[in-house]
Amino acid sequence: MTPSSKYLFRFLFAAASQIPSTTFSQTISTAKLIEALQADDVYQTEKYGVVCTDLSVNFNENAFTAKQKEIHEYLIRKPDLRLHIRSFMYNRIGHDKIDKPDTLETAENYFELIKMASSLGDEQLLSELYRDYAAATKGSDKLYYLVKCLEIQDRIGAKYFRDISSTYYRVCELLYIVSDYNGSARYGAKGTALWSEKDKVDFLHLYILAADLTGASYLKINKPDSALLYYKQISSLVKQRIANPGNYRLAMAPDVLRIWEGIAKGGIGKAYLLQGNYDIAYSLLQQNLNSSTESGQWDDVANTLTSLAKIDEVRRNTSLALSKYLKAYSIALRSSKLAVLMTSAKGASNAFASLHQYDSAYVYHTQYLSWKDTLEKNTNRSRLDIVKAQVTFEQMEKVLQESQNDLVNQKRIRNAILCAILFLTVIALLIYNRKRLKLRLQTEMLEKEKQKADSEIILAQQQINHFTNNIAEKNNLITQLQTQLTDNSNTEINMALSQFVILTEADWQVFKINFEKINPGFIKRLKLKMPNITQAEQRIIMLANLGLNTKEMANASGVSSETIRSIVSRMRKKFNLETDIHTIAKEV
Repeated sequence: MTPSSKYLFRFLFAAASQIPSTTFSQTISTAKLIEALQADDVYQTEKYGVVCTDLSVNFNENAFTAKQKEIHEYLIRKPDLRLHIRSFMYNRIGHDKIDKPDTLETAENYFELIKMASSLGDEQLLSELYRDYAAATKGSDKLYYLVKCLEIQDRIGAKYFRDISSTYYRVCELLYIVSDYNGSARYGAKGTALWSEKDKVDFLHLYILAADLTGASYLKINKPDSALLYYKQISSLVKQRIANPGNYRLAMAPDVLRIWEGIAKGGIGKAYLLQGNYDIAYSLLQQNLNSSTESGQWDDVANTLTSLAKIDEVRRNTSLALSKYLKAYSIALRSSKLAVLMTSAKGASNAFASLHQYDSAYVYHTQYLSWKDTLEKNTNRSRLDIVKAQVTFEQMEKVLQESQNDLVNQKRIRNAILCAILFLTVIALLIYNRKRLKLRLQTEMLEKEKQKADSEIILAQQQINHFTNNIAEKNNLITQLQTQLTDNSNTEINMALSQFVILTEADWQVFKINFEKINPGFIKRLKLKMPNITQAEQRIIMLANLGLNTKEMANASGVSSETIRSIVSRMRKKFNLETDIHTIAKEV
């Protein structure tokens, strides 16, 4: 029995989904997903497998779509070739869950990803891309790329690839289809050897499929002893499964177990047939025939009938052999199994000839030659396609190698440019350091000048404060004198005192200098705000800025309070002022 690869991989995926996700939980975050997809160590395949299992077991279309978008946005912000490749592989699993199967375009995308991944120099990632490309393509590249995948994974170590046994099975099956039975047996034996005893318990059905195909390959190359090992093992495992069903994780229906029990007997019977143990072989093959007939496994029925017919021929039961060959031929016609059609047609032709029915013998011999020719053409075409795939791959490798050489040359040029940049940078740093030293000296000088200016401002503030205090003291003195003189009615002294000038012109110049130090640009801003302002008006504004009242301004200027009020009133009209003079002074 050689089950289809599509069935096997569907079953493999269902079985793998039963593996608990210990690294990531059901609510795996996008950040954790990106971290797993970016892994580049020898455990990257395992980490990728875990997130794929999580996706399969806990699939939610909305969550999957959201994560797709988040990863896409991440790649826009931070381009990453490895993440781009892995996310495409990951997304294909999600698309399969929402009934978006692989297409020819998918295979072409994988082929482009293979080219991209080559630039990373990561054979492990390449091996996975080879496997996925083989699964997606409809052409003859399947076998070649799966073989290339296994070459890499064997070199890295099978323990790092938990699905490697399924890849071995796929290669085994494809080689069997193109009649390369030696290769099929070799890959089948390698693949089944990777199964642990625990795996055989957890995924018994998968192991039986692989062991059956390996045993069938050994039968084809006439190595019955090797075939016996596999079919006896299948028989033993099935009996254990029937006797102890509670020890197994995955359910197997009783009728499935009966089918496998019959197939195991059939395989053992065919091995005994090759060894010449006809009696034992016939009994076992008959049991296999009954089981396959009951379950409707018609391809296996036809194959088993030809084996029984061969024993009948040996026993010279020609008529019985002929009936079996004809029945096998009729069944094989329904499914166009070329190997069975060829074998049964040849057997029928020989049987008819032995019975001297030469016309019928000629008809079936002609059929035999026709089926043989068709089978050989199909096999040769498949093998030619494999050669073409190899040529295509080698051409691609040549192009990639040339690209790699170009990259190496570009790196050399880049390194030379970097060295030149480094050299120029050193020179620039030296120039920069010199300028920075010069700038530091200038800064120090400016700092000293600033400190000097700050000292002058402090001194000016002190002088202004002294000036203000002095005005206050003089105002008090004037008030006292005025009171005394008024009481004494000394008109002359009172008139002289009223005309007493507190600030001389020299005093005003010193005051103006100190005021500007404390309020840099004040007079300039004042002139901009009040064009054509007079010296007297400027002094009123500056005194108002110090917070002096009208009387104090009058005493400081040597005029009366009425004069100050008059000046302020004219300023209001002249400059269209709406606020009091003290507010205006502070705003300036």
